[in-house]
Parts: sequence; structure tokens; C-alpha cells
Amino acid sequence: MMKEDGALNDIANKLIQMFNSLFVRKVKDADLCLLRDLITISVTEDGISRPAYEAIREIMLKEGIASFKYEQALNCSPNRIKDIYPTDNEQRQTYLLYLIYVMMKGNSSSLKKMAYIEIVAKKLGLSQIDIILNYKAVKTQLLKSSSKNNHTAHWQVKSSRKFTDYEKSLVEKAQVVDSKYGNSVCFFMKNGSTTYVPLDRNAKSQVGDFIDMDTAEIVTLEKQGERDINRIRV
Repeated sequence: MMKEDGALNDIANKLIQMFNSLFVRKVKDADLCLLRDLITISVTEDGISRPAYEAIREIMLKEGIASFKYEQALNCSPNRIKDIYPTDNEQRQTYLLYLIYVMMKGNSSSLKKMAYIEIVAKKLGLSQIDIILNYKAVKTQLLKSSSKNNHTAHWQVKSSRKFTDYEKSLVEKAQVVDSKYGNSVCFFMKNGSTTYVPLDRNAKSQVGDFIDMDTAEIVTLEKQGERDINRIRV
């Protein structure tokens, strides 16, 4: 009796698997395949980092992949996306390079990630040598990019605005004064306090000049890796 029950259970399980396979079909889309691999290689315990996400979006833009497909790949089970890999050698190398680029850009390198890259490389028909060469190419490119950004980064205008009527009502007078880092504008407040804001380097005003708050502007500057700063433009 127990053998019969076991046989019936096996048959029932097989029927359930067959039934499920009718409704769980794999999505056949090359873009989703690429996005699945990029997301897999970039996700960590804390999710997907901003640099990794930006790297993926960069690739999507280059490859002309629609934005909605990212959310589709993100919310779809990886097992439901069919493997559709390029066959052209140059495209296969590019595919592998994309994976390494996103992993390194997102600082998500680990033995598990490298193992996944090796699996994908094998599916692409590429070798360990191909992985090493692409890894070196990405590392060199990122170092050049980092060096270039460090040398070319400079303060840029983020926004500018006039003083509000309320701000002007709080100030008795505004005068250019000398300071440790160059000329600044000293705002003598009606409550007896003072506030100092650096003067724009291109300003022609000299120490002792009074600032017309009706025409002066507050300029906010930004620079990568730095906090925003304010300057007074006259």
C-alpha cells in the first residue's frame, strides 16, 4: 500500500511540474538577458550602488535599450529570462567587457561575482585569457578616467539668485572686507551680528566698497566630491 502511495505521489509531482512548465515560459529577449547579467553582477547585500546603476544606464544608452526594460529585468526572476548571447566575436568581447565594467565601477568585486563572470564567459565561448584581457582594459580605462577627472574638475555655477526682500530687511549694510581667503562681503545685521560670505573672484569691488543688495546675487558653486559653496556676485 505504501509503495502504491509513493508511486502516486511521484506521478502527481511530475504532473504538477508539467502543468507549471506550461505557464512559466522563459522570456526571450537579448536586452533582458544582458540586463539580468549586469544586475546580477552589481547587486550586493545593500542593493545596487549608485555608480553601478549609472554604469548600467550608460550601457543601456549606448546599446539603445529602453528604460522600462531595466525595471522589467529587475522585477523578473533571473531563471525566467532565456540566455540569448551574441555570436559575433566583437560583440561577445563587448558583452564580457560590460560585465566587468559594471562590477568594477560599482565596487562589487568578489569571488562570487568573478565566478558568475566565468560562467557567462563560458556561455559566450570565451576563455580565462579573455577575462584577464578585458579586466585589464577596464582597469586601465577607469584609472585614466579617474586621473582626468581629478585634473579637470573645477567649481561650476549650480545656481544663482537675487536677495529676497526679507533677507534685505534684516541687513543694515553690506561692505567688502579683507579676509583670510580673499575679499568677503560682511553683512552687518540689524540685530547687531555679522555674517561673512566670500566675494566672487571676478568681482571688481574693493575693500571698503558697499554692496547694493538690490543688484547683487548669491551664487552657489558645485564641484564633484565637494560640498556646495556660496559666493557674492556684484
